[in-house]
Amino acid sequence: MKTMKIIDEQAKRIPGVWIPMQVFFNKSLTGVDIFVWCMIDLLDTTEDNCFASNEYIAKKLGLKSHTVSNSISKLKKLGYIKQISFDGRIRRLAIDHGYIEKYRHIVDEFNS
Repeated sequence: MKTMKIIDEQAKRIPGVWIPMQVFFNKSLTGVDIFVWCMIDLLDTTEDNCFASNEYIAKKLGLKSHTVSNSISKLKKLGYIKQISFDGRIRRLAIDHGYIEKYRHIVDEFNS
């Protein structure tokens, strides 16, 4: 599939992962939630945002598709990601950068 080839090409260019404190130290997030957020962040590098399926993310992270689905729902609810669109076939997700201010207290608590 062309979509998966594009995603795989993006992944080859990624040297590593950086996790912001607002994500890493949020006690409401599990390790799985953090990994899913990182994967969406890695793939949200084009104007198409992240259009990877739950199945694709699950395969790359060694998870079950329903686990990824639950994590994405949680990340949306907590304001870490947003759904840009869904045409019945392709869903586009993006990092909601509002989390930086929304969870600033996590950084402040860590630094105090």
